[in-house]
Amino acid sequence: MLTGKGLTANIGNRLVLLFKSVFRIQHRYESGEIDETIWRRRMQRLQRRINIWLERGKNVPASRYAGIFSNMSKAYGSFSITQALP
Repeated sequence: MLTGKGLTANIGNRLVLLFKSVFRIQHRYESGEIDETIWRRRMQRLQRRINIWLERGKNVPASRYAGIFSNMSKAYGSFSITQALP
């Protein structure tokens, strides 16, 4: 986990946790622990949460970090988690 204590560290830590959840849910789906309906619902929920936290990052006062979050949002926005069916 990141060790920073500022606003951007908080946002970054939250995004790390959310993306770890994406992989955890994907692996559970691939191993057959959860079915596609549950997988889609959880992934859509995660996608909404990730977008919310990226928006928060884009609105930080420090333009340097806002730019980084903006670039991340653009890169992430072109990819939908639920479109990537195995």
